[in-house]
Amino acid sequence: MTGERQLNPKSLPITLIGFMGCGKSTIGKNLAKILDVDFDDLDQLIEKHQQLKIHEIFEKFGEDRFRNIESDEFRNVFAREKAEIIATGGGIVTNADNRDLLVSKGTCVFLNPPFEAILRRVRENINLRPLAKNSTENEFHDLWKKRLSLYLECASFSVDGVLSIADTADIIARRIINSKC
Repeated sequence: MTGERQLNPKSLPITLIGFMGCGKSTIGKNLAKILDVDFDDLDQLIEKHQQLKIHEIFEKFGEDRFRNIESDEFRNVFAREKAEIIATGGGIVTNADNRDLLVSKGTCVFLNPPFEAILRRVRENINLRPLAKNSTENEFHDLWKKRLSLYLECASFSVDGVLSIADTADIIARRIINSKC
């Protein structure tokens, strides 16, 4: 697809945001292949540098410390200024400085499948999702609703994420290639 039209450097990096279980990592990998750019998963970078799984960081240090680590890692990734796709964690938008970075450059894509789809996906590996594991379904829904406006505030555009992984990545790629970002 990149042969059809060059990516505008102003559209990079492309940052994927959305609630846990919306497909940021999976779609991000596919999108990076389509656009022929690098892919980074913020959660994987955190796990590599902290030498702990995300759920272990939550268990040992709590959510506040995790959010600080996440924000530091995000600033480091963003500072590299390279052509890449960045899959963030679902809570990246809870920090105002992170929201400022998301809107400051590049393209921020909000993956927004229906809550029911997210709930189904998260239930498949709930033990690795500390905020889901320790919440009732109503509390989990409230957290999702609370973050929606933050995602929308940051997004250059959104996609519903109900199509296949390949189709969703293709839609995003076409939108970015055809944009004036």
